Amino acid sequence: MRNSKMLFAQMDGKKSMVGKNIGLAGMLKQNGINVQMLHCIIHQQALCGNIMGLSCTMSTVIKITNAIRGGNRALTHRKFKQFLEELKVEYGDLLLHSQVRWLSAGKCLKRFFQLRQEIKLFLMETELDSSLIASFNEKTFIISLAFLADITEYLNVLNKNLQGKDQNITHLVSHIVGFRNKLRLLRSHLINNNVLYFACCNELAIEIQETGQRLNLKDYIPMLDKLVEDFDARFSDFDKIKPELKIFNNPTTIDDEETDAKYHMELCELQADGIY
Repeated sequence: MRNSKMLFAQMDGKKSMVGKNIGLAGMLKQNGINVQMLHCIIHQQALCGNIMGLSCTMSTVIKITNAIRGGNRALTHRKFKQFLEELKVEYGDLLLHSQVRWLSAGKCLKRFFQLRQEIKLFLMETELDSSLIASFNEKTFIISLAFLADITEYLNVLNKNLQGKDQNITHLVSHIVGFRNKLRLLRSHLINNNVLYFACCNELAIEIQETGQRLNLKDYIPMLDKLVEDFDARFSDFDKIKPELKIFNNPTTIDDEETDAKYHMELCELQADGIY
């Protein structure tokens, strides 16, 4: 649009960005620049991931991982890698989780789940800690591990998409909107106990089915509801600007009633272009 002026700025909430006097937001207003300030999308997404209730399951995974390959476990770690090599499994080691890097939680959980049987065998052979072995006999722990591994995998993919190069605000918002739609789809499948889009849970369901039982994930619906609710709340600012984004992203299909009247004449020309 030739006469349109719409600016967006991502900020992380620091005073240097939002301070009314010396912050970027304040300086822009003082100079008569109307700009929509939005909290950093990647930072928001990471905060949403932190509400997934990883604490109990994640702490057990970290405890077991540290027992095998912690800082003072060089010999045990070497034995574990040799053990995996002898079994000829796909992955040759566990991943360490860093509290600083939230995304490492998802990778750590997935790798741990994929090596869960080998880890249990190793712990039984080495007799490191009987309490650690007991965790693998708890059905709740294994199911929680599978569910969290699947959800954090989706969050990891979203984060990678958000960090892609050469993206503008419309691309970033589309990633968020798409993910929120996926969450609702996952919830609908979870209600019906359908594990089609839960890779680790699907693998676990097949194992459990061989014992004559059935995997039940309905207890995790509240957790997914919380994630949906948190995403909706944190990204409500982006919902408000979707009409403005839509007119720049695809002006040829937008309805006049969805836009400001000052754009109507120009939209008439754009939407008629190429018809004849």
